[in-house]
Amino acid sequence: GGEFCIEGRKIDIEGPKGRKELMNIVDEAVRQGGGDTWKVKDFMDNYPDTNIRKEMYKRVSAPENGFLKIIPITGCMFHNYPLFEGVEYDINYTFPNNNRLVGYEEDVSRRLNTVLRHHVGKRVGYSNGLHCDDAGWVAIDELLRYENIWQHRSRWNHIFLAPKGRSHDKRSWNKDEAKNRLSLLFKIMFNSARWGRRVREQILAFGVYPEVDRNSELCRNNNIDANTNIPEGGLILYPVAVRAPSGHMDAVSEEVFLKGALLSHPVTPQTAVALPSCFHMTYLDNLKGIWMKGLIPGGEGAATRMFTFFNPYAPWDDRSWKITKSVDTRYGGYVALYIPTETLMNELGG
Repeated sequence: GGEFCIEGRKIDIEGPKGRKELMNIVDEAVRQGGGDTWKVKDFMDNYPDTNIRKEMYKRVSAPENGFLKIIPITGCMFHNYPLFEGVEYDINYTFPNNNRLVGYEEDVSRRLNTVLRHHVGKRVGYSNGLHCDDAGWVAIDELLRYENIWQHRSRWNHIFLAPKGRSHDKRSWNKDEAKNRLSLLFKIMFNSARWGRRVREQILAFGVYPEVDRNSELCRNNNIDANTNIPEGGLILYPVAVRAPSGHMDAVSEEVFLKGALLSHPVTPQTAVALPSCFHMTYLDNLKGIWMKGLIPGGEGAATRMFTFFNPYAPWDDRSWKITKSVDTRYGGYVALYIPTETLMNELGG
């Protein structure tokens, strides 16, 4: 019954009141923390020639006279991608079947989540694994032709993207199948964020700004001429890469060392004001180990993860399970650890 206070503050009245307000805070935090759009030259200049990330972007098409952008979860339209025109969902768009993925969609979603989190950069498990950079990005072409994601009994007969041994030759691809796969990827990405309330996948795209030289080879190759309308925010031409931004089992693989600072954005002062409190829910049985060794991302053992997840709402606040879909502690067996967001920012790097 009574009021719950921490350090004299009524924690359950702080923070954003609804999901839309929370997303506005997150969007602003991303912008303040470095943004999700980079000029390709600036992006590449941050890394020496020996850096694995730079090698990744030599394998994909990201010319220096354009920009790289993480596409919003609602999707986008591509100006020049012959395998897919693009899709844009309204933020309030609803799917059939109670907004659930079903059958083949669910199978692909589970395998996609597993591969992007646990198999990128590793030569184990599935075929030869998938190449990625130290921010977890996988080239879009590699993902689309990675049959272990797309081949399931729930879709019979299964359609292969290309004849055996020719998947690296894009001219041999089944264009309808490529379009279906990328369309499903966008649907899964939007569904996970909108209805599952988790950003499980992100897509990186390449585009150009209005000041691009319309006579350049880049423009000629992408059907851009003097009459092409390029919005102030830029024209998205084609997808470049895909990644899971969180949930990776560990930072070390056989190819790269994933860097947390490149997978996420730092907490800014403005974010700390908007989200002043953080709570971490864990099983009660873990408390003794936490007191002895500290809060270790993912715990100890083989299943360690790179990140520790915090909720901006107190566990007794219904926003905790309604907005952020956190663990519902009302069933018991859990303990909540509290830490001010400012402490995360200043002492732990946010």
